[in-house]
Formats: sequence, C-alpha cells, structure tokens
Amino acid sequence: MLPSYDWDLKRLIQETADSAQGELAKECQEALEEPQIIELIDVIVQLLDKAPSRRINSQQAIRILGPEWAERARREARVQKSVEQEQRALEDRTRREQEKIVEEEKRLRAAQEKEEARKRKVAEDAAIKASKAEEQRLREILASGSETERNNALGTVRGQRGGFLGGLFGRKTPPAAPRQMPDSSSLGDDDIANIVPESWREGREFFCDRQFAFQVDEIVVAFRSDGSRRYGRIIQDNGQGSYDILVDRFGGEGAGQYRTDFADRIGKIATTASLQDELAANYAALDRDARFKRAQEMVAARVGDDVPESWRSAFDYNFSPTSTFKNSEMVVVARSDGALCWGKVQSFTGDGLYEVLVESGAKRLYFPASLGKILA
Repeated sequence: MLPSYDWDLKRLIQETADSAQGELAKECQEALEEPQIIELIDVIVQLLDKAPSRRINSQQAIRILGPEWAERARREARVQKSVEQEQRALEDRTRREQEKIVEEEKRLRAAQEKEEARKRKVAEDAAIKASKAEEQRLREILASGSETERNNALGTVRGQRGGFLGGLFGRKTPPAAPRQMPDSSSLGDDDIANIVPESWREGREFFCDRQFAFQVDEIVVAFRSDGSRRYGRIIQDNGQGSYDILVDRFGGEGAGQYRTDFADRIGKIATTASLQDELAANYAALDRDARFKRAQEMVAARVGDDVPESWRSAFDYNFSPTSTFKNSEMVVVARSDGALCWGKVQSFTGDGLYEVLVESGAKRLYFPASLGKILA
C-alpha cells in the first residue's frame, strides 16, 4: 500500500482519515490531531524518503525526537525484556511442574500395575491350587472309591471342556473355531460388570495401547483388582490419557462403582485383526469426530465471539503466510488483548492484505500470516 503513495506515510494517513469510512478512518483522524503522533509520523516520513539527500538515519531520528523519546524507548525495552524473562521463568516453572506430574503419574501407574499383577498372580495360584486339589480328589475316587463314586467322578471328567482335567484324563481339546471379531455393538449397560468371555485374548478380541483414545459411553474391557476382566463403560475423559470407567452400576452410594485408568490399562474391543489396524481405525474415527464437532461449532460461530477454548492451533486452525482466503470466509483473528475470536473476510485489497470484519461495523486489515485458516 505505501509504494502506491510514494512511501509518504503522512499522505496515506491523511487520505484514510478524509475517507471517513469505518473505524480505521476514525483512528487516523485521531492520530492527526495528536501533536506527538504528528511529530513521530514526520520522522517516519523522513526515514522512508526516497531521496538519499533528505533521508535520515536511525540516530538522526532519535536526535530529532529528543531525549524523552529515547528514554521512553529504553524504558519500554527494559520492560519488554523483563516481561520476556518473567514469561520464560513461568514457562520453565510450568514445564518442571508438568514433568513432576508426569513422573508422579508414571510412579502411581507402575505401583498400580505391580499391585494388580500381584493380585492376578494370587488369583491364578489359587485357581491352580484348586485344580490340583480336584485332580487329586478324582484320582483317589477312581482308585479306591465305590462304583457310584467312580461313575460320578468319570462324569465330572467327561464334563470338562478341554481344560486341565480333560487333558489329564485323555479328553482331546476340540479344534479352535475360526476367529471372529467380537460384536461390541450389541453390548450395553446390562453387560457392565459381566466377565468377558474366557476365550478372549489381548491382541485378538481386544487391544491395549497408550495411543488409544476412548469416547464417552464406549464399552471397554476393564481390568479389576481381583484379576478378572469385565465389561466397563467410559464415563469421563480426564485428559493426559486417563479415563474414568464405570465398572459396576450398583454400589457407590447409588452412583455405581468406577475406577480411573490410563489408556494402556484399558482394553479396546477389536474391530480389526491387528493392533496397527486398530490404531489406524481409532485415529480415523477421532479425525471424523473432530471434523464433525468443528463443523457444528462453525455453524454457531458469530463475528466477534471468542473461539472455543478447546480449539488448538495446527489441529483446528493454522496460521501461515501462504494461506489464501475467499470473501465471506470465517477466520480466526487475535484481538488487541490477545484473545482469539471469529472474523469474516470482506475482501482482498490486492497488496497482500485482507479486509476482515472483526466485530459489528469494525473492519481491519490483516496479512495472511495473521489470519487463522480453519481446517476442513
């Protein structure tokens, strides 16, 4: 824009004020009525003068503005430096605190996993001990029991479904049935706290991985403190990969019983044949949900309103100097207080700037890099 005015900033401001159109014209008129601003504009005009004989350098500009301007600049520089140092210190403190939180979460999770492993081992040992005791009892009956007792014992052995006792007494385990994906769509609240089928195995019917994300109301495999695996339902996403799981609809003073676990301690019921495919399907589902939610929020967007706090740069919108925009396109812009709000593109000025409506009746000029492109 300045080249078209032969780099005469004062003339640009004057003509903008004379146009009496919009907030920008009003601000330009106010600038022309302020003596100190006029003095500053005159110095800038001399700094930009195309004629080398009239153009001044930075030191000459400082001398023209006087010691008061120089001192003010130095004071503002000191304030800016102090603010930047405080910001860096705050970021360092926040980073250290976050690292402590992560380490504590890791410690608690390791302790929880260790305790649950111990309980599972106790349960497994108890089951093996009971199985051995039953084996010994049946052996003794078959060896020295009455005919009725031996017949009952043989009936017990024949009733085993291929497990330890059936194998011990000669029953052949039937061939494994072809693998079928579990039908999680039929699961609901009535299944919560029910034990998942004994045949289910991690890596086949369900997967565990810290990269998984779960949706509220999703039915999952929950690992209970007694070593059992039961159905649960996600009731809250706590962030940082932590979720609250409803594990029993009864108890808990009427609200049911729930536990909190990290993603790698929650079983995602399989919809694909491998962990890699399941992770890819999970990412695709999350992306679809995010796009749908973003589209819904865009329908309700109004110029000047704050952008939802949940929106994140590079995920929901992106600032880039190479972005292009269409007339009436909604964009993300920063207000003077730093808060992000909605804006609507009005026109492209032809010199690399976009005129954007940022509130009722107020338009401002922005470079592309200052406009957030909403991701599709």
